[in-house]
Amino acid sequence: MILIADSGSTKTEWSLLMDDGSRKSFITIGLNPFFIDSKRIQAELGRVALDAFASSVTEVFFYGAGCSSPERNQIIEVGISSVFYNAVIKVNTDMLAACRAMFGSKSGIVAILGTGSNSAYYNGTSIIFTPPSLGYILGDEGSGNHLGRLLLKDYLENKLSRSLHEQFEASFSLSQQTIIHKIYKEPFANRFLAQFSKFLYLHRSEPYCSQLLTRSFSSFIEHSLMAHKELNQSEIRFVGSVAYYFKEELAALAAQYQLNFTRFVKSPSEGLISYHQGLMQR
Repeated sequence: MILIADSGSTKTEWSLLMDDGSRKSFITIGLNPFFIDSKRIQAELGRVALDAFASSVTEVFFYGAGCSSPERNQIIEVGISSVFYNAVIKVNTDMLAACRAMFGSKSGIVAILGTGSNSAYYNGTSIIFTPPSLGYILGDEGSGNHLGRLLLKDYLENKLSRSLHEQFEASFSLSQQTIIHKIYKEPFANRFLAQFSKFLYLHRSEPYCSQLLTRSFSSFIEHSLMAHKELNQSEIRFVGSVAYYFKEELAALAAQYQLNFTRFVKSPSEGLISYHQGLMQR
């Protein structure tokens, strides 16, 4: 029995693959080692009763945002191994999950646009190159938190139309003091910022929102995708809620930049499960 986890900054999708071919699925909060410790991981697993399968799981494949160094990966390993004491724990980046889910054994460029953003060139086995990931303060162009950051800044500087400004206030009722406190003083500022991408989706036909989306996604293309030397020869597939819901806007930019955007998937989970099922059957 193996356990697969696909963890973003907001949520983690767990899939338990049984020996008889059946599976069970669970959801916990995002387990990003930048923002969480091993004890919280153990508590989350207990909350959804995954510890009921503790003795039967032989391997855990955890793919997560923030899992980019041995020190951070150790946080995940300790938390999971405290529950699944018989299992071999393998921690990898969420980017590898996206690559395996989207391309399997083929090569191509994968772009993640969710709460955060990044991209990678995958050769069918390994990630060969990924641009520096600078996080929600310095980077994450095109992501949910980047969209939210641009929107909030313009809102606070009174750059929205009167109608859009009023609709924003009716939707959120946030003072400048509250916004500043949540961003600079409270944990999970990236999640707080990302929630405002839904407002942009609902009002994407508004000229201001359309222009903001173009600005953010163009910035992602220019800062992240254009860092790949294989860009013009590669198929580019997108993963993440932002990519999925704004696929029309992204497709329009693909034509403008003459890029080959071929697929937009909300979650890599199904593709990742298929990838591991294929390994189990070998």
